Amino acid sequence: MNRVKMRMAVWGGVCVAVLLACHPEKSRLEEALEAAGGNRSELEQVLEHYRGDSLKSLAAQFLIENMPCHYAYAGKELEKYRRYFERFPPCAWRGPTFVRDSLVEADGAFCPDSLHKVYDVQVIKSDYLIRNIDQAFEVWRGQPWGRNVAFADFLEFILPYRVGTETLADWRQEVYDRYNPMLDSIRASADSTDVLAVAQTLMDSLSVGAVYFTGLFPSGITVGPDLVVWRSGNCRELTDLVTYVFRALGIPGGCDKMLMRGDKNVAHYWNFVVDGEDSTYFASIGQSSKQFAKADTYWDPKGKVYRETFSLNRTMRDACGCDTADVPPVFREPLMQDVTAAYTGRINRFLRIPADSLALVPREGETVYLCLSTRGTWVPVGYGRFEGDTVRVDNVQGDVVFRLVVCRRGRMVSLGVPFLLEKYTGAVRFFRAGEERQEAVLLQKFKEDFQAHMVGGVFEASDHPDFRRPDTLFASDRFGNFDLFIMPADGGTAKRLTMNSASEIPSTFTPDGKYVVFSASIQDPASSALFPKSGMTELYKVPVAGGRTQQMLGTPAEMVCYAPSGDFFLYQDQKGVESEWRKHHTSSITRDVWMYDTKTGKHTNLTEVAGEDRNPVLSPDGKQVYFLSERNGGSFNVYRFPLDNPKEIQPVTSFKTNPVRFLSMGNDGTLCYTYDGEIYTQPVDGKPKKVAVSLVRDDEELPVSYSFTRGASEAVVSPDGKQVAFIVRGEVFVTSVEYGTTKQVTHTPEAERGLSFGADNRSLVYSSERNGKRDLYIAKISRKEDLNFPNATLIEEEPLIHDKKLERDYPQFSPDGKEVAFIEDRNRLMVVNLDTKKVRQVTDGSTWYTRFGGFDYSWSPDGKWFTLEFIGNKHDPYSDIGLVSADGKGQIINLTNSGYTSGSPRWVMGGNAILFITERYGMRNHASWGSLNDVMIAFLNQDAYDKFRLSKEDYELQKELEKEQEKAAQKDDKASKKDKKSDDKDAKEEKKVKDIVVETEGIEDRIIRLTPNSSDLASAIISKDGEKLYYLSAFEDGFDMWKMDLRKRETKLLHKMNASWADMEMDKEGKNIFILGGGTMQKMDASSEGLKPVTFNARMKMLPSAEREYMFDNVYREEKARFYNVNMHGVDWDAMTATYRRFLPHINNNYDYAEMLSELLGELNVSHTGGRYYPDMKTEATAELGLLYDWDYTGDGLRIAEVIEKGPFDRKTTRAKVGTIIEKIDGESIQADQDYTSLLNDKVGKKILVSLYDPQTKEHWDEVVRPVSKGVLSDLLYQRWVKQRAADVEKWSNGRLGYVHIESMDDGSFRTVYSDILGKYNNCEGIVIDTRFNGGGRLHEDIEILFSGKKYFTQVVRGREACDMPSRRWNKPSIMVQCEANYSNAHGTPWVYKHRGLGKLVGAPVPGTMTSVNWVRMQDPTLVFGIPVVGYRLPDGSYLENAELDPDIYVLNAPETIVKGEDTQLKAAVDELLKEIDKK
Repeated sequence: MNRVKMRMAVWGGVCVAVLLACHPEKSRLEEALEAAGGNRSELEQVLEHYRGDSLKSLAAQFLIENMPCHYAYAGKELEKYRRYFERFPPCAWRGPTFVRDSLVEADGAFCPDSLHKVYDVQVIKSDYLIRNIDQAFEVWRGQPWGRNVAFADFLEFILPYRVGTETLADWRQEVYDRYNPMLDSIRASADSTDVLAVAQTLMDSLSVGAVYFTGLFPSGITVGPDLVVWRSGNCRELTDLVTYVFRALGIPGGCDKMLMRGDKNVAHYWNFVVDGEDSTYFASIGQSSKQFAKADTYWDPKGKVYRETFSLNRTMRDACGCDTADVPPVFREPLMQDVTAAYTGRINRFLRIPADSLALVPREGETVYLCLSTRGTWVPVGYGRFEGDTVRVDNVQGDVVFRLVVCRRGRMVSLGVPFLLEKYTGAVRFFRAGEERQEAVLLQKFKEDFQAHMVGGVFEASDHPDFRRPDTLFASDRFGNFDLFIMPADGGTAKRLTMNSASEIPSTFTPDGKYVVFSASIQDPASSALFPKSGMTELYKVPVAGGRTQQMLGTPAEMVCYAPSGDFFLYQDQKGVESEWRKHHTSSITRDVWMYDTKTGKHTNLTEVAGEDRNPVLSPDGKQVYFLSERNGGSFNVYRFPLDNPKEIQPVTSFKTNPVRFLSMGNDGTLCYTYDGEIYTQPVDGKPKKVAVSLVRDDEELPVSYSFTRGASEAVVSPDGKQVAFIVRGEVFVTSVEYGTTKQVTHTPEAERGLSFGADNRSLVYSSERNGKRDLYIAKISRKEDLNFPNATLIEEEPLIHDKKLERDYPQFSPDGKEVAFIEDRNRLMVVNLDTKKVRQVTDGSTWYTRFGGFDYSWSPDGKWFTLEFIGNKHDPYSDIGLVSADGKGQIINLTNSGYTSGSPRWVMGGNAILFITERYGMRNHASWGSLNDVMIAFLNQDAYDKFRLSKEDYELQKELEKEQEKAAQKDDKASKKDKKSDDKDAKEEKKVKDIVVETEGIEDRIIRLTPNSSDLASAIISKDGEKLYYLSAFEDGFDMWKMDLRKRETKLLHKMNASWADMEMDKEGKNIFILGGGTMQKMDASSEGLKPVTFNARMKMLPSAEREYMFDNVYREEKARFYNVNMHGVDWDAMTATYRRFLPHINNNYDYAEMLSELLGELNVSHTGGRYYPDMKTEATAELGLLYDWDYTGDGLRIAEVIEKGPFDRKTTRAKVGTIIEKIDGESIQADQDYTSLLNDKVGKKILVSLYDPQTKEHWDEVVRPVSKGVLSDLLYQRWVKQRAADVEKWSNGRLGYVHIESMDDGSFRTVYSDILGKYNNCEGIVIDTRFNGGGRLHEDIEILFSGKKYFTQVVRGREACDMPSRRWNKPSIMVQCEANYSNAHGTPWVYKHRGLGKLVGAPVPGTMTSVNWVRMQDPTLVFGIPVVGYRLPDGSYLENAELDPDIYVLNAPETIVKGEDTQLKAAVDELLKEIDKK
């Protein structure tokens, strides 16, 4: 069967016969027409209207055949019902209870019994039905995503004119007009055919603005399409809202539901979408899950899941029996499909209960109903059969308590006791009464309606009056960021304790068991002088029952361990953001074990020595401290010391090579930890014992399916412009430019890259990292009948060069397709002849230093030259543009010879010129990267240069002359051919490519700047006729396309694209220009300049374990090839990699994988490395009001400790001030025991109503503000911190000194510092330069020059001193402040400052972290790892890496004083600088 028929066969009940039989089955249609009675003629008019249109005729039959099941409620009470939902939005601030009570008081209680049913089949009009059918077809056929919507899905989920039991209305066009414009952008993108992407765009649009959720109103009747405006109700109404919009826009989606939730006493509804592969995705506008996700990731406990349909499920109806008295109402005329299997996935169960487990045995063949409980009753949610002494119910999920019943004489009869179906094992556990009587005391935890919470609740039992018990505390990212959850140690429901979108990491419980202690970066105390860095956490606690988070410490404290008395706790500190998995370093950044006295607030460093000391645990008697340490030059081991004598340290374990991790201790003093991937226990003064752990899995690893419509990492167009080859997730795909048909070419876990099409459009060459190294492969279309890759049935692949020694990468076909160029050993340009297989060298590798794999190069059109980027004068990383002969016999000709960076060379104007990009004229970035660029052109011969310089008029005359000369030449050619014999009529004259003329003399004078303004450039290309320059430039956000008329020198914005990375390529004939990028691929007609999307749908399968193994090998090879130190810091890299490779089979998620990579890379004892995992997850970001709160306040609401400058409340009209209480947010009161952050989630940038109260004046008022993101707040806090430090310096020095903080070693920070010191601080006597918490960049040279000024004369105007010289440098005394958190170039800059004698250093030692890094994105784009590729060597041969930089004046900021606003380091710097100035 074809695809449509297969889908219809699954659909079953109504249209199978229509599509598969030779003629429609008339009985159902006739039944419907008969049921219409006097309205029959209206329905027959519809059928007659579509008699000549087969599809629309089928659609009309579908609606009419199922119409007898559909009706609307009517009656005066209906408007009363609808008013609940209409009145709620404008009164939402007063709450749903007020709305409900007010309407009941005004109109009386809603009485549904007075309503009656009006059946569609008896009243619907022909014009209404025709209008709906035509509109549905118009949107299905007219929208680009409609091509991926099967006819069966169209009939069921787009065509229907109603959603439920609402009054019939003309809603479709109005909803379409309202939401269709929101899809304009995606219609023009590569995702235009992706149903899921379009649905997500709509869901994002629908999620903007308030949604008024409540479950307090009456239910059971469909409100109708007015919900699109009102946006109110419970999950049922909000699901209907989305369904109306999806249906109007042609999205195959609707409502999935649970007739009863597995964990609550209500039904539940949500939206689904079916993509082009018939996969189900779910989302809910009224809840946190607004992002569509695969159905099998749905988290709620569920017994059965159904999909609402327009068609009657006759199979389900017939299975339950015809005697409706013995069939529960929901199964009598079921308008739904069972889709449980889609949601349960691999844990889908087929329930089988033998008769001997039942108290009452059903009759053979009797229908048995599966029930869930609610408020003392049991609700049928599924059905099965009793056959062969067994009850059989298919497609069930476990983790839910069920009961089996039969329906006899209209009532349900229980077959036995309730039972639990185990979710993961499928085992059935019956709840049978025990023979012994037991007493239990239930402590009520709910304020009201206790019974309503009993079913599905978790009861906590304890033999302690303070309700202490074993709990499992953990952090989970199930809501997009790490939140805290608590659950019983022996299993059960996990309860979410924190709602903030900051990541919370748990440490421990308080000794009384009432609070969970955790670390998070939420907010420093208002008084704190600590640098506001998001990577530095504070310490908090939250009640185990949930509620308001309380701050315990305003400084970082991790791995907390309490004394039983609660008088103190131990913790490990955090001084900066170096990788926690780094090993063997002994710098100031390493962690120490501290003790905090909870009564006095005193912090005591217990292990103040070089090296890592962490993870403290206290012995049960509170006298011994156990911890992990790398002291004595070894790996992490367990050590201990008496609490009253921390200097008396003794080793407890003596493991080698691998680290001991995750130390804990039992109540009996038994230690537990991990080593070498195993769990060990160890009694006090005993020996380690490995714990035998046995895990048995009942499944095998299955390939994971991926589908991509964007996200290509590179792409290339075929010479004929009809195909685009691209790489996504490391695999090669080719898509058709016109039709979007996509073919997967490679099927390997290893990554391919460096694509190039052959001249025949039927071959591809690329590199692949197989068999332990990168090498070249060529793929060809096997069958002549297959015209292109997307439609090829057979594709052959083979190695290009049979050599196993050298690495080869980034291949490029020659223009004639006879040779392939490539880069060998990461730095040499080579060429292989495809016929002879001979390889020749073009460059020797001496002009390229970086080891990331390649450089830009390009064949000339005649195949005799290369243009390339290279390091021309040993001035890395500043590259030049070169020219070299392809025969390998010449040297590189330097075309630019510049100290600036130039790159991206390409041949233009038929090979007479080279286009490239350079920073020569752009605004300089005060770092080694990021300067603005221009497009330049170098003419290779004088003739081309002269033509380019012709005026518009002279150029047109020149073209006419050339045309006439070409005509004359063709005439002569024809005349000569008449005299020649042409026996072979099929012989074709080979068109020769004109040889390129290269004139090196004077070439530096033939280089021209083309762009009128420097900018951030992505790509540039010149049209085939040489008349127009197109370039991608980012002046605002992303890259847009600009066009320059090279004759008129006129520039304009051609296309607003807002693209990410992108490259431009032209087909061989120059008729089309392709914009190829990760976010979009588009084709631009060179004549009309119109854009058309190039779409693809790349589907692939891959074993995650195979991909992880490849990525592991890639990390090993790349580190070995690119690590700055050849001997890998003395580490046996091969042996160490083998040690960690053993863990690969046991890893099945990216968190563990990144951690394992970090452990491996941490063995190198180097900065700038480790594995990182960035989950592709969205979270409901907690919005920030731009306020600091008083952590000591414990009453209702939030007390303001400070209004942050430039924040949402920093405005003229605000009345908010220090001491003001925030009482409500959006009408919701903030109770003292409430976690208020949920009121701010998903509110960034949205207007919210904040209700405030002034305790002094007793006034209450409201203010409307737009909260900001955490990122914006972080910037505001940084500016606040700098102003506070500057104010302190001004106060302490009495205005004699200025203060600057270098935020980052980048251009923006340099310009701020430059502006301040030579601006507002120019008249100061000295300057304090603060580098603390600077994460690096590359500014050491600029900072050295800026602060190295020595006055040599003064500029005087008529006797008045106007300026000292040098005027662009600081000529007065300075001093620099540093700390342990300085990183990378923030180590190099203070080192240069001290080395050059510019001033003294004050503060803490800086770790030796001065290397430059390549952060490599892996094949799985959520993973990256770091390679330190550049080291900085001193004249004595040593390197700055791992060479700690000591200050001249050693000062630490104590945790007790920094939170009170005392910056001891800064004060010491001010005192020292004033002392030096006063000496002079």
